[in-house]
Amino acid sequence: MPSAVSIRRSGVALLIASLGLLLLVASTTNAQQDPPLISGAVVNGTPGGDLHAGRLVVLHILMQDGNQDFRSVTTDANGAFSFAEVPIAEVLGYLLVATHQDVDYTLEILPGEALTGLELEIFETTTSIDAVGIVLDSVMIADWDVPRRTLSVLELVQLENNGSATFVPDLSEPASMSFLRLALPSDARDLQVQTQLPEGQVLQVDRGFAVTTAVPPGEHGMAFTYTVPYQGDRADFSRRFSLGAQAFRLLIPVDLGSATGSALSSGSDVRIGDTDFRVLQAEDVLPGGTVDVILENLPQPSLLSTATSSLSKSTAIWVVPIALVLGLAGLLIIGIVRRRVPQVAENSAVQGVPTRDELIRAIAELDNRLERNEVTEQEHQHQRQILKARLLEQEMNSRETL
Repeated sequence: MPSAVSIRRSGVALLIASLGLLLLVASTTNAQQDPPLISGAVVNGTPGGDLHAGRLVVLHILMQDGNQDFRSVTTDANGAFSFAEVPIAEVLGYLLVATHQDVDYTLEILPGEALTGLELEIFETTTSIDAVGIVLDSVMIADWDVPRRTLSVLELVQLENNGSATFVPDLSEPASMSFLRLALPSDARDLQVQTQLPEGQVLQVDRGFAVTTAVPPGEHGMAFTYTVPYQGDRADFSRRFSLGAQAFRLLIPVDLGSATGSALSSGSDVRIGDTDFRVLQAEDVLPGGTVDVILENLPQPSLLSTATSSLSKSTAIWVVPIALVLGLAGLLIIGIVRRRVPQVAENSAVQGVPTRDELIRAIAELDNRLERNEVTEQEHQHQRQILKARLLEQEMNSRETL
């Protein structure tokens, strides 16, 4: 796992992906209307906060062709702002951005939503993490590779800042506890993080990782994937919760093995997608508390599978169907409705069981998005590997059927 990995919000990407069904109505109906006015006010959610006169507000206009238009205004003495004659034809949506104390605050506007009377909320900042906690931490063993003895894990965390100020890590004191720290199994690797929080960095720390992002008041979702190697037939998933947790859930496929834990109780088995899971849970974990989890009786590779590194089982967490992710999120009431987990399912519109032609078209569209600078080189390579893996898996299944 790298010591510093960039993470960033992808609300804009998901906004574009989620509006596809509305484009025809918006482009045909709105083109006949007069250019609208977007107006509202910047409000400070922290009691006694700044009055925000003369604050810069930037409007991002997201166009259907993938381009963006930018406009900016400054607020008046009451924090009010307005953008006159905003284009509406060929527009996917709008994004308002205001910065306060080096933290960006955004407001997304979907087609059909009100364009006036908007409130773009900002907050004062604090370096105290006392108001930040974990509402729910859900860990799912999503897949496994027997020849390589690795487990692929999807983890969804719902954070809450119940204070009235945005928590900002104190970067001048890296040894302090004033960081948002999340635990991982001790030998976890291949970490990938997506979050609703503002941009920041992922830093490797002892038994987990820390993020340098700010945490505004309210609830925020995080999703991360990683792989865990195991020796013999056991894997240690024990973890310490520096912030505590109102609830912890562990989902294990029923045909994978068994799990034990001193602080865990058994929940009802659930079915997500085509997989049945056992549910183990812990409630009201105190800050600094530990939940012991040991996975046992994990599958062992045969001599032949070890020699050939068979790909009959999927090779990584990235091949997990999007239905599995959505099913887990819905089951555990995770508020991560704006994240791209995995991103390929939203950007390429390849969901469920895609055909070979759909996968090929998705790869071509991904290459076009790279040329239009809509994705980074790293994102392009990562998503292309996902699509190619799914294409390979489908072709292998077809050959087995024949």
